[in-house]
Amino acid sequence: MLVVAGFVVPRVLHLIAGRVLVMDVAIPKAGEDIGGYRLVRPLGKGGAGIVWEVKDGDGARFALKLLHPAIAADPASRVRLAREAAVLNRIRTDGVANVVDLETEAAQPFVVTELVDGLDLREEIRAGGPFSFADALEIARSLQQTLSAVHAAGVIHRDL
Repeated sequence: MLVVAGFVVPRVLHLIAGRVLVMDVAIPKAGEDIGGYRLVRPLGKGGAGIVWEVKDGDGARFALKLLHPAIAADPASRVRLAREAAVLNRIRTDGVANVVDLETEAAQPFVVTELVDGLDLREEIRAGGPFSFADALEIARSLQQTLSAVHAAGVIHRDL
């Protein structure tokens, strides 16, 4: 990692035509544009990337998964991102957000899905306390229906 003007900038190595190229990639910030989408706020992060709330040119809100620069430097990661988008589009249920855009060839590859508004589980419990048995059962039934649709599409969800 480099520090430039107080900002941490990851150093990314690209292997192109048998040559290693070093490329400094700035970490995006709210207000910046990526692929025609304005970054609003980060929603979460994981090992592969960061998920942002974004707005398109018309002001419509979406979720954009942006690969970490070091992962994006690996062509196989870009193939996996495209495969992930294709898999999501095979699943037909209200419990899975649809893919609306995909960019695997740009310097910063991403996938854009519908944005699901609401609190995450931790925020929900903090705001309202523990779930009643009836509410917990309703959540479990909804999760079971979604997982059934995921499995019917031939997908095994590894994060659950």
